[in-house]
Amino acid sequence: MTDAPMLELYQLKMDLGEYEYLDYMCALTKDENGELVLAGLNLEESIWYMTSNRQWLQDRMTGRHRSRDDREKYLELAERHQMARIQQVIATASDRARDR
Repeated sequence: MTDAPMLELYQLKMDLGEYEYLDYMCALTKDENGELVLAGLNLEESIWYMTSNRQWLQDRMTGRHRSRDDREKYLELAERHQMARIQQVIATASDRARDR
């Protein structure tokens, strides 16, 4: 789908392991400017979502919790992202079935 060796060129920062996982899960796409984004989200939302996920993992170790506003925003973005990701999975499966 996207070019892993050129990850440093994109504004959505991730390491190769994150990229490989997200690419495998059909979670990535490119926006109209060619920027790598999470499916269903724009660049700003993708950056916020990834940052929020990373912070949540760190906070779990310290017992901190997200604010109500952050939880609501996260859930809204997560729903949109997952719906778009599922559509990409279906499209990918359909393409593979046609190619057989």
